[in-house]
Parts: sequence; C-alpha cells; structure tokens
Amino acid sequence: MRIQSLRLKTLRFCLFTLLFVAKPVYSQTYSLSIWPPLLEVLIQPGRTITQVYRLSNAGDDQILTAKILPFEPKDELGNINLVNLPKLLNPLSFSFQGGDVSLGKPFILKSGESKDLVLKLVSPVKTPERDFYVSLIFETNPETRVGLSQTQAAAKIVSNLLITVSIDGQPQKQARIIEFSAPKIVDSFDPVPFTLKVENTNTAFFKPFGEIKIEGIFSQKGKIKIVPENILAGSTRNLQIAPWKEKFILGPFRATVSFTLDETEEKLSLETNFVALPYKATLALIIVLLIFQALRNLPQKMTGISSRQPDLNNLEAPKQKLEKSGPT
Repeated sequence: MRIQSLRLKTLRFCLFTLLFVAKPVYSQTYSLSIWPPLLEVLIQPGRTITQVYRLSNAGDDQILTAKILPFEPKDELGNINLVNLPKLLNPLSFSFQGGDVSLGKPFILKSGESKDLVLKLVSPVKTPERDFYVSLIFETNPETRVGLSQTQAAAKIVSNLLITVSIDGQPQKQARIIEFSAPKIVDSFDPVPFTLKVENTNTAFFKPFGEIKIEGIFSQKGKIKIVPENILAGSTRNLQIAPWKEKFILGPFRATVSFTLDETEEKLSLETNFVALPYKATLALIIVLLIFQALRNLPQKMTGISSRQPDLNNLEAPKQKLEKSGPT
C-alpha cells in the first residue's frame, strides 16, 4: 500500500509540473519584404533627395528596428560585408520623414501590414566626390511573451544603396581587365567557358556593357552578351559569363571581349585563343578499335595454344619400345 501511495503522489507531482510549471514554446514565422531592394543614387554636394520604401510583413507580428550601416565588397562574386562603423558615412546624413518610424527606435509591423517609409538623404556642400555604399537594415527584436518561452533569433532584411557624389554629375570611371581566358583546348561537342575579371581602379562604381565575339577559321562565329553587373570602386569582380554552346566546333578560335563603363566612351577590350578538337570522341573510337582488335585476335591465340598441346599417343610409343627391348 505504501508503494502504491508513493507512485500516486509521484504521478500527481508530474501532472502538476506539466500543467502549471512548464511553459509552451512559441516560434515566430518571418516573412518580410522591402522595395526597392537596391537603389543607385547620383547626387551633388549640397543637395537632398528622398526615396520611398515599402516594407511588408506577411508573417507574424514583428518588432523592428531600422538602422543605416556602410558595407564593403567581400569577394569577387558580388558579396558584401556590413561594417559596424556608421561614421564612415560622414558627412552624409539619413532620416525618415513623417510617420512614426525613426532610425534606431523599435516599431511594430503587424501581420499583413505594409508601411511606406520616406528615407531622406542629405549631402552637405563639403561632401567629397566619391562613392558611399550603404545598407538600410530592418532587424527584428526578439522579445519574450508573457508566460511563454520563445525560441526566436534576430532576423533582418536589407536594402542596399550605391551612392555616387559628383559635382558635375559625370564621375570619372576607370577600369582594367585582370583576366580574360578560356581553356586552351576544348572538346568540339562541349560548351566553351570563359573567365572575365575586371578591376575598378577609380572611386565610382559602374556596369560593363558589351559582348564577347568568337571567330573560327571555318567561318564559325558566335556572340555572348555580358551581364551588366555592378563593379564597386576599388574592387575586382569575376563576371558571370554564359558558356558558348554550339553543336560542333573545330579548329582554332579567337575570342574578343569588348565593353564600355556604363554609357561612357571609356572602352576596354582583350583577346584570347583556344582550339576545338573532338578528342573525347576520338579517344572513345580508339578504345573501341583496340577492344575490337583484341577480340578479333582472341580465336587465333586460342588456336595456337591448342596446336602446342602434347600428343598422348607419341608419349606412349617410347614406353612400348622400351618394354620390347628388355631381357627375355
């Protein structure tokens, strides 16, 4: 009876703990969007501009905080690193006009709600002529609900601004081609990949506008359009070039890349060469011929082996003669 009583007390204690002590876990759903995701700005010193951003929430209610941070290129693929040093953006200043949203102060964005936010950018008269790369960040503020244990990590959504400050509206743009290449030998049936790396050697970002022309000795020609990707000041970009694909190519080829920096007259070009040969098909054909020749010679070898086997009758003959020549 004592054991049953002890078990009953233990069961009651566990039920009490589950019902009144343990707290349910709450996990939020994030679905934030912002428009525009990227803004390119050309501004003169002493001017002010505004831009309307639409921030939408298709998930749960969120507590958000807006902030402005500079960023820098991270690698040659267009990725960036946020830099937690707002003073690098001086003397530019940013703020929201009207409404109840301010930089650095939390605000609520309810589920299904959208807000139009007017960002104000001021460029003082003494702003130097160069680029400023800025991220407008909206970050969630994880907050524990009353009576609930919440599993939530901070999430954020970012819209980037590429700001060029220029007095005459025509910033100087310079670049050089670091690498333009293709494999020296390619298979006649395979697409031809190209590598194009461009370095921005000045203080204003640009996009390359141009193409790659391909010419062969057997009148085979082709073109590849260059995707106009942003190349930030002082950085190198490995541009994404689509491979050149034809049904069959043969012989030596010359490829020439040529592009301008935005819509300026500054033009860069470079050449590379490659040779197309059907070496994969040729190698496969050689292997097939060798296998066929080996199979063809196989019966002849088997015949030769059979002809060299000893004659059992001849082996018996000396034995019989030896028995006849023995003593009588």
